[in-house]
Amino acid sequence: MPVGSKISELAASSAFVATMQIPVNNAGTTERVTGTQLATYLGGGAALLAASGTAALLQLAGKVALAADSTTLERGMVVRMINRTGGVSIKGTLVAASTATDREVIKQATEFDTIGVVQEAGVAEGSEMWVWMPGSVCQVLFKDTVAATRGNVLIAADTDGRAIDVAVPSANPVVAEHFKECGHVMESKGAGVGVLVLAAIHFN
Repeated sequence: MPVGSKISELAASSAFVATMQIPVNNAGTTERVTGTQLATYLGGGAALLAASGTAALLQLAGKVALAADSTTLERGMVVRMINRTGGVSIKGTLVAASTATDREVIKQATEFDTIGVVQEAGVAEGSEMWVWMPGSVCQVLFKDTVAATRGNVLIAADTDGRAIDVAVPSANPVVAEHFKECGHVMESKGAGVGVLVLAAIHFN
């Protein structure tokens, strides 16, 4: 049986007793809980263990999660945000905060305001999707016909929602490129169409 399945079985079992102590009041009283109770406590009613594409998620309240994908080698933190990118979500798209509506993200369009990378493909416009947060290692959608070089600096491209890379500067970086920065490229890939490239992401 796969490890993930075994963990899910244990978490769902009323016979499984968690070893951690959960606070039950402000006086410091604690009690041991079953796996089912622990899942409810942490997940707010949502499943504690879940999946998104090929990634395994350990989530809290269905809104934030630690994610790891043994297929793509992605790992890090994802949060739920409302898709307002102009259509169904596309994995690896760079997104920015919407200026029109709270909690929505749009396809990054100015090159200077990226806040995350779409993890979950195929989510309808107006629905919540998982988005990778800074500090994660994730796949980023490169501009078509542009190759990726490991070790280079990842920056937002002039194509909305896409990325390119530039060599690490040996002296002071160009100011504009500094504020376009989205992280560092972790693998080399040839130029193509719709190419996803693994990168360690952060934003300036």
